[in-house]
Amino acid sequence: MGRRSVWSDERVVAASARFVAAADEVWRLQRADEPECRWFRRVVRGATDPVAGSMQGTYVITTSGAPLGRINSHDPNRVLAMLEA
Repeated sequence: MGRRSVWSDERVVAASARFVAAADEVWRLQRADEPECRWFRRVVRGATDPVAGSMQGTYVITTSGAPLGRINSHDPNRVLAMLEA
């Protein structure tokens, strides 16, 4: 329900066209000992160790790994504001 309320919004879809979208299962990103999972945890948290809490949400990250923004919201207006920032 949450992703549907955000990613079906035409404004969010239009704004996301400026990005390369990727999706992954957050449980795996938080806990698995694989290179892409360690990379994600390092970029988001600054540490590669697995976490038990949730890291779900929408992230904007450069290809070099610089975090530009993140939000965990079902409100398309809030997600759009983050994407535009």
